[in-house]
Amino acid sequence: MRRKGLSWIFTLFLASAAASLPPDEPVPVSPEVLRDRLLNGSPDVRAEAAAALVLDPRPECASLVEALLADGELGAARELLLFLADRPAPVYATALVRAAARNGLAEPANAALEALGRSEPLKTLAALRESLARAPLEERGRWVAALGHARTSKAVPVLMGFLKTRDAEAAMAALRRITTLNFTQPRDWNFWWESHRGDSLEDILRDANRRMKDENAALRAQLEREVARANDLEKAGLKERLLAARQKKDEKAERAILEKEFTNVQPGLRAWAAEEVRLALAPADLLPGVLRLAQSDPVVAVRVAAIRTAGSVGKGAVTDLLKSCLNDPEEAVRVAAVAARAEAGGADAVDDIRPMLGDGQPRAVREASIVALKGLKPRGFAPVAAAMLEAEMKKPAAESVAGGLVELLGALRDPETVKTLVAVLQDSQDKNLRFRAVRSLGEIGHASAVAPLIAELDRPAAQQEKDVVAEAVSALARVGGEEARMRLESALQDFLANDNKKARENAARGLAKLGTTASVTPLMKCAKTDPDLAVRKEAWASSFALADAATSRFDALEDLIARLDRPEDAGWRVQVRVVIVKPGNFPADPERVKRHVRPLAEDYFRDRDWLNAKTWFEEAMKSAPEDKEIQVRLVVCRTRAADHAGAVGLGGTLLPNIPATTPAGVDLRRALIESRSALREYWRARALVPDVQTAASLPREDRDWFEEKRLSLDAAIREQIAEVEKRFPGYPSLPEAEQRAFHEFLRVAPPKAAGEFLLGKLASEDKEAQAAAAKLLEVLTQVRVPPDAGEARQKALEEIRNWIEKQTP
Repeated sequence: MRRKGLSWIFTLFLASAAASLPPDEPVPVSPEVLRDRLLNGSPDVRAEAAAALVLDPRPECASLVEALLADGELGAARELLLFLADRPAPVYATALVRAAARNGLAEPANAALEALGRSEPLKTLAALRESLARAPLEERGRWVAALGHARTSKAVPVLMGFLKTRDAEAAMAALRRITTLNFTQPRDWNFWWESHRGDSLEDILRDANRRMKDENAALRAQLEREVARANDLEKAGLKERLLAARQKKDEKAERAILEKEFTNVQPGLRAWAAEEVRLALAPADLLPGVLRLAQSDPVVAVRVAAIRTAGSVGKGAVTDLLKSCLNDPEEAVRVAAVAARAEAGGADAVDDIRPMLGDGQPRAVREASIVALKGLKPRGFAPVAAAMLEAEMKKPAAESVAGGLVELLGALRDPETVKTLVAVLQDSQDKNLRFRAVRSLGEIGHASAVAPLIAELDRPAAQQEKDVVAEAVSALARVGGEEARMRLESALQDFLANDNKKARENAARGLAKLGTTASVTPLMKCAKTDPDLAVRKEAWASSFALADAATSRFDALEDLIARLDRPEDAGWRVQVRVVIVKPGNFPADPERVKRHVRPLAEDYFRDRDWLNAKTWFEEAMKSAPEDKEIQVRLVVCRTRAADHAGAVGLGGTLLPNIPATTPAGVDLRRALIESRSALREYWRARALVPDVQTAASLPREDRDWFEEKRLSLDAAIREQIAEVEKRFPGYPSLPEAEQRAFHEFLRVAPPKAAGEFLLGKLASEDKEAQAAAAKLLEVLTQVRVPPDAGEARQKALEEIRNWIEKQTP
């Protein structure tokens, strides 16, 4: 991460700053100031502000961190997350999970969560468990899912505990997290999960707990083997040596390492070596060793790893081996052989895999065969699969592979099988099968599926299954047609009554593909009134897609802008206007395009996107160079974007023409004070603070802001004066580089105080001090002071006093 080393440096900085203050004074940097720096400062300033907030023990700072992570500006939250990834803090675990759920922060938030799980897993678990009691129901699943970032051995007991809770969202999230941990078999669990989609929570938890008990010993043993294997790899340094050989393109060294491990007494290392062959520089050279393991290794796990690798790298050379493995007595070997045969043989493997679908095979082998055929998509197989599906529908759910066959029909996309899938949809009582049938109908995409899919949407509310209905909406969008489009438009409102959010979201998304400009009206109604945020976003995105794709794009885009008439629609308006003003999009209407430049800048300004607002206000100035309001806005944007020199340059020309008591005058002065302060020109910034009489006519908020700035600037000016006086005695003996640094500091110091101090030293009896003062006065005023008394020296001193007078506000 790019904040390595920052934490301890900034800690020392805070400690030294605090130590330099009188004991009865508070820490000078308030949380509000830190927040402003985090939102508006340069990258370095934001990094320091993030560190200060996270490390500050004050409760108000902790509350501010949590608020920014949860609901604040993306830029500020990202800086906080970058710092938290280097210095994990369990107290912010809850806020981290909130941030991880936000689209713009998922990557840095997950990095911070993982760092927290690695460094202090027990505290992480404790913090997350405690937060569950206070979390809204719709967020609990995210907290539970985050538990997997902690060490597996610590997370599993907690996750198992959540299976027993009566909070459905938390229990389901825990169950899903368990199925993805590294010592389980996700494929097998996923089939289990599909078979229970329609069950009650009590039934699901009862069966999950039973299965967990049955598998507990095996899972623990497998986990122990994985840990032992990882330890062996780490002790032997195998990964590092193998990586080094590959980086050097040393095929001989790589082959020596892997061939040695083919005969290792540890099964885990033999399996590891077999798996690594897939990434080898010359895998064909290692294939004989892999084949020996696949044929004769006594450990099933090693044979499985070797078979998978053989299928990946051996292609036609391993056909006979894989065919023999399809008849192996071990179920796991047959499962691996099916996948390997499909990968190695392609379409030629279909005849070998097809018998593995027979009733005599275990369910896991049959399911693996279905998965392989889905990938191969053999021509002419759809009627065979349809006939098998009809037979499987008559079997008990525990023995049937009907669900996999339904998905296979969808992958084969044969219109002749639509009637078979419609029969499953209409006749089956298995919610899981009905869900898969709807999805497969959408994948086939034949018009004959429109009527049964609409019938599924038109079921009485009491008979509707929300997830099946939502998938039927998506399937309609994939099938297409005018009838489907009209039904999707009505679905935006129809599924409000039973609160089927997913169905409305899918309908909005589907209209982006099927809709016309006429669909914008129902979509915009949905975007403004739907109670669910995800649905509103999809409705807006589809409206934008339809307007952008319309034949008369400009008219459609302007019509869409007219509908986005609320303050909270600013982000949407920005996206539309960006398309309008993009060079080359509408070259035939330059004046019409210009009308959107300033509104675009204003929307960016309201959204606090200072860099983009600055760019477009600069563009707006080209059309209205005398518009003072645009110029003030540009000064503010340059300040917020850390272009302080640009802000000062433009703001200085505006200041005499804009009264201090107008809103524009207040904004201009506030921006210039911030820019001057950032440039360390505190005395110039102090001159911009309105006097007491002027400030009295300002709103309370502005009056308080200027008063706070007056006090802080006065303190900064005193510090600069004291620094000049402190540095001066040692100036003659400083190295040249440090003298130049002092010159730069002197140029931003208060000229009246610095000039009078140096004039006093020039009049002293100390010859060395006189020489130093003369040199520094020349640096400050560009006036050379002759060393000898006389008319020339008096004239120079008079010029210096005049310069000081002119610089004094």
